[in-house]
Amino acid sequence: MTPYLRLTTARRRHLILQTPISSYRHPDSGQRIIVVATHHYAEPAYYQQLLHDIDRYQHDGYVVHYENAQYETPGDNPTDTEQAVLDDLNALRDLETVRMAPLGWVRQPSLLHHPTWHRKDLTDLDVIRHAGTDAMTHYLTTRRALFDWPDHQVWRLSRVYAYFARGVEQGFESIHY
Repeated sequence: MTPYLRLTTARRRHLILQTPISSYRHPDSGQRIIVVATHHYAEPAYYQQLLHDIDRYQHDGYVVHYENAQYETPGDNPTDTEQAVLDDLNALRDLETVRMAPLGWVRQPSLLHHPTWHRKDLTDLDVIRHAGTDAMTHYLTTRRALFDWPDHQVWRLSRVYAYFARGVEQGFESIHY
């Protein structure tokens, strides 16, 4: 692993995403945490390596807490507008998954999970309510434009790949999709 998020090249100019595993220790209590950064899409081997590393930490006594907003709770009662945004969000995730498949990439939740881990995150509905339906609709519209093309135009995936590489190089906060 690497101490920071970076994109490197291997033979044949194949891009490799490297994400950090960072350890922190509280100066007074001595308690330690380890933060494992991940990306939402990657090759299955990337997630298998992360699972191996996380299993090793669990074996050493660490408890795993993870974030994954993609879930609902039984008490969720979205309004019709919120439900429409939730439906759009799920449709976008499905579209992203289809578009990443030619790269051999899979979505993080499909491989990076374990029954002993503890989810610590907002629900999708919480995110929508905090951001607002208008802001989420705008985000989903601009994000969808990156992935929405006719199925026979697979070459457009190079644009996604270029945005991703540029985002890693410049820091994702500075990229406006």
